[in-house]
Amino acid sequence: MHANGHGWEGTDSSLHPSVSIRTHPCPSVVSRQLWGPGVARDEHVAYVGLGSNLGNRAGHLARALELLRGAPGIRVEAISALYETPPWGYTRQPAFLNAVARLATDLGPRQLLLAFKSVEQQVGREETFRWGPRVVDLDLLLYDGLRLRRRGLEVPHPGMLERAFVLVPLRDVYPDFRSPDGVPLDGLISRVGTSGIRRLADGVWRC
Repeated sequence: MHANGHGWEGTDSSLHPSVSIRTHPCPSVVSRQLWGPGVARDEHVAYVGLGSNLGNRAGHLARALELLRGAPGIRVEAISALYETPPWGYTRQPAFLNAVARLATDLGPRQLLLAFKSVEQQVGREETFRWGPRVVDLDLLLYDGLRLRRRGLEVPHPGMLERAFVLVPLRDVYPDFRSPDGVPLDGLISRVGTSGIRRLADGVWRC
């Protein structure tokens, strides 16, 4: 996977399992505890789930991260390891690569969602059927502690607590996350299981 200095190295076909992967935050970021690591008082913490199962999957995710870095009002703080996961919902399609990134942002949740849609289009996503294959998919998972339900926007992301391809990489960047009823991530992951999920080499984090 090659991320042009923004994530993973190698090609999609060279991915291999690893048990020694660690998440690396940007060393230039100063930790401030009000909103979370590296987040200033006027910024918010958001988590984005990334996925791809068409073409150069790792390349698509790396390009999406590169575009997020260049987007006004968004700072990529940390990214999980890369995981290969079985398709969910509609199973007759290729396996996905998934990751979760922590962002600092001064955008509101709807603005952030629109930024994600712009990134998807720039990477080359085309409309398909629900749970179908896609070049890239960016989902707003969490935004501070906000609970919001409006047309076209729901935070936390609906269904994320039942999806191992979200929970497993989320643990890398937000290990202290708990469900609304207080269940820790390890407990949530145990509920849904991790069958078919492989942790892959994520290369060296670069800022």
